[in-house]
Amino acid sequence: MRLLALTYGTEGDTRPLAMLCHGLIGAGHEVTLLADGGTLGSAQALDVPHAALEGDIHDEVVALVSRGNGVAAASSGLARMALQHVRGWMRQA
Repeated sequence: MRLLALTYGTEGDTRPLAMLCHGLIGAGHEVTLLADGGTLGSAQALDVPHAALEGDIHDEVVALVSRGNGVAAASSGLARMALQHVRGWMRQA
C-alpha cells in the first residue's frame, strides 16, 4: 500500500508520525512523510522518505506562541496558517 503522512507543527507532532511511518515501512508499505523541514530529523534518522512542506511553519508557530495571547488565539492562528498554506500543501501531496 502507498501512504502519505502529512503534519504541520513542531517536532512533537512530526516525531510520532515518523515512528509510525517507520513501522509501516517495516510492514512492507511505501510511505512518505511531509512535514515542516525543521522537524524532519527523526524521519531522516529512521530512513523514512520525507519532504519539507512549503512555508516556514516553525517561525510562524514561534510567532504565535511568543504573542502570549492564550490557547484560543494560538488555535485561531494555527487555523489561519493552515488555510494560508493548504493549497500548496495539497499540491505537494
